[in-house]
Amino acid sequence: MALMTDYQGVLETQQDKGQDFTVRGKLRNGNIWFAVFDGHGTNTVIDTIRGLDFNEVMENANPALEIQNIIEKIPDSFRSGATMSIVIICEDRIRCFWKGDSTIKIYKNDEEHYVSKNHDSQNDDEAKRISEMDIKTVSNWRTEILGPSTITMVQSPYYSLSYSQEKGCWDQTNMTNCLGHNSHLGSFIEEKVIHLQPNEKYSVLLASDGFWDIVSKQDVHIPRMNDCHELTEFAKQRWKQDWTYEYPGHPSQVTKFEPADDIAIAFWKGRYIPLD
Repeated sequence: MALMTDYQGVLETQQDKGQDFTVRGKLRNGNIWFAVFDGHGTNTVIDTIRGLDFNEVMENANPALEIQNIIEKIPDSFRSGATMSIVIICEDRIRCFWKGDSTIKIYKNDEEHYVSKNHDSQNDDEAKRISEMDIKTVSNWRTEILGPSTITMVQSPYYSLSYSQEKGCWDQTNMTNCLGHNSHLGSFIEEKVIHLQPNEKYSVLLASDGFWDIVSKQDVHIPRMNDCHELTEFAKQRWKQDWTYEYPGHPSQVTKFEPADDIAIAFWKGRYIPLD
């Protein structure tokens, strides 16, 4: 028998576009859970997610699959999608499920212990999976963080999923996997189980890219922050600050990182204490 002491099970959503969603709860067996969804395109998918009865959905053996099945029943999710990241805190393990790029990070004694692999062009397994589905790519660019106040631009493709004659446009996404888009990205859901070691301190930080996109490798203090509010304020200040833009062959310049993205965060801390 074992006990996980819950230091904090808190979450926060700060948004302007209104497309992020955080939710948490407790299973009938006592395990706590929390989830982050980051909507994009039209609100068809994220509004469907907001309307779910999560107290029932999360009781399924695989709640991520249950949510995916519900989204697949939407008659038309053209140009509408959402990431999905779910964490369940069990007595002696942490279960993770995800689709998309709302990263899950698990820290052990404030050191990075596990990071979920985002479903995007930088994930070799995902790039291979998408290429086998014969999905067209379009060249594009994205911002990349070099340091706490330094950014650059790197090439990053968009994926063209389907064309609507009626709407006269393509359905595109910058991710290789997410909910919605009429299921053109497939039904793959990634899962990971982290087994906890006795008497060690753990933290779980689950957030949308509105948070992770402004976090640099030098921000090692992140797991030592107190709660979601402190993390959100940190992210908001990063979005507002002046940035030094650097690109090879061009002079550096001061710029703003705009527009700011929605921020959704779930943060939990605990310790695994064996009782036998």
